[in-house]
Amino acid sequence: MLFGLIIFITFYLAIGTTLLNKLIPKQWLDDEQISSVIKVIKKLLLFVLIPFLIYKKQGFSLRDFGFAIKRGENFGRKQLTSFIIISIVILLFDYFISGGSKPLREGQLTGKQLAIGLPAVFAWMAVEAGLVEEFFFRALLQSRISVLLKSPIAGIVISGLIFGLAHAPGLFLRGTGSDEGLGLHPSLWFCMAYCVVVLSAAGFFMGIVW
Repeated sequence: MLFGLIIFITFYLAIGTTLLNKLIPKQWLDDEQISSVIKVIKKLLLFVLIPFLIYKKQGFSLRDFGFAIKRGENFGRKQLTSFIIISIVILLFDYFISGGSKPLREGQLTGKQLAIGLPAVFAWMAVEAGLVEEFFFRALLQSRISVLLKSPIAGIVISGLIFGLAHAPGLFLRGTGSDEGLGLHPSLWFCMAYCVVVLSAAGFFMGIVW
C-alpha cells in the first residue's frame, strides 16, 4: 500500500495535475482565486482523503496517524518549551532569511493589510501545507516507513528525501523554478539537486519535530 501510494503521488505530481486540469472549466483556472481553491481541494483529496480511506479499510484510525491529543505527553513543560523555542527559531529564520518575508522587512504592507492578511495566510497555509503535506509526508509516510524499517531515523531521512523530491516536478515541468530564483528552464537534475539540498533539509527538520 505504501509503495503504491508513493507511485500514485509521483504520477500525480508529474502529469496528474495537467490531466485533471483538462476536466476543469478554463475560466475557473484563469481566475486566480478560484484556481487556488481548486488546487487545495485536489490536494486534500489526493494527499489526505484517498490515502486515509485506503488505510481506514485496513483498520487504521486517526489515532494511528497522530491525531490523538494526550495532554500529559503533548502539553508537558518540556514539550511546550521545545515547541516555543522551535517556533521562535522558525519565525526568525523566515523573517530575516526567507525571500517570502521581503515585503514585510521592507515595510511594503500597511498595518491593516497585516492585520487581515497574516491570520488569513496562516489559516490558508495551515490547510494547504500543514494538513495536506504534514499528513501525507509525516503522519502517513514517515510513521509507516519507521515501522516498516524499525527505525525512526530511517523514517525521517526517507520521508524527508521524498518530500524534497516531490517538489521537483513543479520546478521542472510547471515553470515554478523562477519563484525559487532558478530561472525559467532549469534542468531536471538541477531541480532534483536543489530540492534535496534545500527542501529535503526542511523535510528532515519537520520530521524531527513530528
